[in-house]
Amino acid sequence: MQGTDNATIVRRFYTELWSTGKLDGIEGLIASDFVDRVNPGIRGIAGVKQLITGFRAAFPDLVFTVDELISQGDAVVARFTCTGTHRGVLAASTGLEALQGVQGVPPTGKQVKLTAIGIHHLADGKIKDAYVVSDPLQMLRQLGVTPMMAPAAVGATAPHPSTM
Repeated sequence: MQGTDNATIVRRFYTELWSTGKLDGIEGLIASDFVDRVNPGIRGIAGVKQLITGFRAAFPDLVFTVDELISQGDAVVARFTCTGTHRGVLAASTGLEALQGVQGVPPTGKQVKLTAIGIHHLADGKIKDAYVVSDPLQMLRQLGVTPMMAPAAVGATAPHPSTM
């Protein structure tokens, strides 16, 4: 699929790069000074390559489906669903601070299905930044590795509002 309008570029980012793992066309879609607004450790083309490669190592059959695109000016909002089978470890080196609970989990063989929303800003026909929001706890639950909450201390009570 070719095209240069902003919505098409964002769609290609998910369907061509993420879903296939073929990164040879990344320079045509991602700006060299790209910034991930949620995970600032992901910067530039090299950061996006590391992110995609890391996720595909953990979920080799990863598929992204763009469910909805809304484009206005240089901004494109994408609602997408991704599915994959957990066959490898998601390395901490992906730069995903938001997914710390998922990183390092041994392969479970379980399938996950997540929905996320991303706001992408483009300049000169390339994605220059992204703000993608997902639910990592949803992924942990599907993998069966939901972190346990610390139990409340026996006899502990919350302070009464009048004493605050």
